[in-house]
Amino acid sequence: MRRIYLGLILIFTLLSISPNLLAQKGGIQIKRADVFYNQFDFRTALEIYESVLKRNEDNLYLNGRIGNCYKFLNQIVDAEAFYEAVAKFDDTDPIYKFYYAQSLLANGKYDAGLEFMNTYYEIMGNESRVLKSIPNDLLVNDTRYKIKIEEFNSNFSDFSPYFLKDELFFISNRTADVFLSRNDVWSQRPFTQVYRLKMDKKDVSKEVDEKEEKAKNKPEVFNQSSVSKRFHEGPVCWDASQNDLYITRSNYNDTKPIKGDDNEVNLKIVKVAFVNGSDDANGDFGGKMVDNTSFSSDEYSIAYPTVTADGNYMIFASDMPGGYGGLDLYLAENVGGLWTNAINLGEFINTPGNEAFPHIMPNGTLYFSSDGLFGLGGYDVFESKLKPDGFFSTPRNLRDPINSTFDDFGIWIDDLFTHGYFTSNRPSEFGGDDIYSFERDAFIFEAIIYDSKTQERLADAEVILVNLEDGNQVVLSSNEDGYVSANILPNSRYKLTINKVDFVLEKAEFTTLEDNVYAEVPLLKNFGIVLDITVVDQDTQEEIPYASISLIELKTEKEVNATANKFGKASFAIDSEVEYRIRASKTLDDPNFVYLAVSNDFNTYGTQAPAQLYTTIELKMQCVGCEIVIEDILYDLDKYAIRPDAAKILSKLVKVLADNPSLEIELSSHTDCRASQKYNMWLSAKRAEAAVNYIIESGIDYRRLTAAGYGESQPLQVAGISGLYCTCEDDLGPGETDNRCTEQMHQLNRRTAFTILKN
Repeated sequence: MRRIYLGLILIFTLLSISPNLLAQKGGIQIKRADVFYNQFDFRTALEIYESVLKRNEDNLYLNGRIGNCYKFLNQIVDAEAFYEAVAKFDDTDPIYKFYYAQSLLANGKYDAGLEFMNTYYEIMGNESRVLKSIPNDLLVNDTRYKIKIEEFNSNFSDFSPYFLKDELFFISNRTADVFLSRNDVWSQRPFTQVYRLKMDKKDVSKEVDEKEEKAKNKPEVFNQSSVSKRFHEGPVCWDASQNDLYITRSNYNDTKPIKGDDNEVNLKIVKVAFVNGSDDANGDFGGKMVDNTSFSSDEYSIAYPTVTADGNYMIFASDMPGGYGGLDLYLAENVGGLWTNAINLGEFINTPGNEAFPHIMPNGTLYFSSDGLFGLGGYDVFESKLKPDGFFSTPRNLRDPINSTFDDFGIWIDDLFTHGYFTSNRPSEFGGDDIYSFERDAFIFEAIIYDSKTQERLADAEVILVNLEDGNQVVLSSNEDGYVSANILPNSRYKLTINKVDFVLEKAEFTTLEDNVYAEVPLLKNFGIVLDITVVDQDTQEEIPYASISLIELKTEKEVNATANKFGKASFAIDSEVEYRIRASKTLDDPNFVYLAVSNDFNTYGTQAPAQLYTTIELKMQCVGCEIVIEDILYDLDKYAIRPDAAKILSKLVKVLADNPSLEIELSSHTDCRASQKYNMWLSAKRAEAAVNYIIESGIDYRRLTAAGYGESQPLQVAGISGLYCTCEDDLGPGETDNRCTEQMHQLNRRTAFTILKN
């Protein structure tokens, strides 16, 4: 990828090598090269550095600088040998192990790249990033995608496509129709501008057909007189809720660039509103550009925005202070038309490298490019799904053919996940960065039907698929291998019914938001009692796929284990007149969250075969390290003894601990602030200790429990009717009283809670 747009906001990491290690030979030339390097003229600097290196082959400073020059010139493949010369030393700056890993990946040396990437993260203490092995599917081609290079590309950089209505917007530094003669120092080419191109409304992956149409429908500079001007412009994104276009551009006013304290021109985000036309005109985007971001600054860059479908949130890239590396992704909120409250998306998205070019889908799926996450090399496109807890999932590499060992970025996908565009600098007939279109095949439903007891594949099972969106129904029959398949629509919800003579009827529902559906469905012989178990999320009521389920016969302690299918379901053959316990759990990839295991007891007294029983187990996702209030734990005034009503509530916590034998918690007690701080601290400590003792007496190992009394030191901020917060007596003057604290507000602060320390 041409660094004319990413390079503008890269934080340059200087070699942590003492100046006295510079070889005396060529010292004047090195200083001269440093001047060009610091002016971003990496081509000139590279020529000088390499000429000096011939006489100083082991010079770490020169090798590091040459590696950086190749990296910033988009020739990371050529940087490998020079980064290796620096990275092989244990005491070198760890960032060069990271850069070396990137160059190895770009050259397809995945095992060595993984080794050095892990070395970097181990040195930096970020164990969550360390990979034990290369992901199994990373090197497997995703055959669902069919890509082609677009004919409107030029011999220059064409990148970051964005489809809007019947037009494709993209960025280019091509010279055709560009009225600027000034060049960017970094690339020695014209500054980038926003282009627009009319496209076929029926298929966004195709240009308007016929040579005549193509001849008169070539890309044009967008709003040339007002938006496209003297410096870098683009990429763009659209706020569908407000009809506003957001553009990344160099920070300047009219003709003069605005520099920060480091004498560099950063990037900023501006809004261009849509102006409705007259009765006989459709209107177009205006020329007035507005900065409506509260976090804009001359000292750092904000760039590459994407706006959620409801217009409430924006995700953008920035090198603002406090991030994890070069460019990080941030989330901002729309408050009264002003973008504010920018927060970093965190270390599971951001890396010491660069994360940029985000694109958010209506269902919350986030696409972005990264050179810091483990990939095929260069910048790869990743996908992360918005989870029910409001956090994004661990990013997934889109693999080949979307990704390659070169730079792949700037993806746009239609709302049905079937068509789109992306950018790559892989070798092509045009050269530089080029725009590719892709089509994704229709989603496929596949299933294997088999006997749950004998594992025998079942032929002639009737499989009925009903699209709950439009009511269309498909009836299938499994072949001799128990296999069925059918095309299904994306972004739809389906009902699945499987029927086989002498077997229990199986039903499930699933959605097709972003992937094919594959299921292995066991059927139970219809000669006894069948227990059908569904595991769901307590808050969202969505099925939890692949949860672990145990069925235990209480009298004999015989245990049968199963894994729920993709639809969160599992079935067991059970007997009548027996007491059972069901236990369900689910392991999460994110160590910051946990599903607490749950067990339920039941019996089959009075149930005779044949019979079908159904039950649902709800698992609640909890935050590790967050306070979880235990409702209705009450104490008598100035007492800490466990009352009978509190004992019933604590018994539920005892069950949680019994269901999760590795769970360790802190049990805390809090008071209101109507007595002295010293007394309240003593009282809360005694209450916490009493609660812990009750749990220990109920059979829980004391080593799993920590008692903590916080007194009035951690009050909940509960506003009264007047809108004012309740003020503690310690905060008032002599003789003053507080009339804002109701009994209800005091009661909320007299709480008992637990915090998960380890699971």
